[in-house]
This record gives sequence, C-alpha cells and structure tokens, in this order.
Amino acid sequence: MQQRALKDLGDALDHHGLAPLVALRLRQGLTQKALCDASGLPQPHLSRLENGKVANPDSATLGRLAEALGVTMDEVMKAIQQGAAA
Repeated sequence: MQQRALKDLGDALDHHGLAPLVALRLRQGLTQKALCDASGLPQPHLSRLENGKVANPDSATLGRLAEALGVTMDEVMKAIQQGAAA
C-alpha cells in the first residue's frame, strides 16, 4: 500500500514538473532512506541532490543512484539538473 502511494505521488510530481529527482525516486516506490541504503549515499547528500543544491554530482554518485533506481545515469543527471534549475 505504501509503495503504491509513493509511486502515485512520484507520478503527480513528475506530471507537474516538480522535484524531478524526488519524483524519480518515488516512482520507484523508494523512501529516501531506502535509496540511501541501496546506493550507499549519505542521507544529507541525497537531500542536497533532491533539493537542487548540488547541480553537478560526480560520476560515481550518478552511477550509484542510477543503479539503485534502475535507470540510466543520463536520466539521473537530467533530473538533478532540472531540480537545480528550478
């Protein structure tokens, strides 16, 4: 039930162009903690990425997020850049 609610919220954010990296995470049904656990990234760093405070993460970070989210590095980078531009 919770995972479906996360996916629905992610779809809504994506539809309105809000918080692209958060939308990407939620569409996968992941909480921030679950993505941190899966990617090995510290929660404060993920939060900064999701809030657009880190516009150009290194390739290792992109790769870890892409693998954990099951998407390409390009998709992750696009979401991060869109969030930083907002």
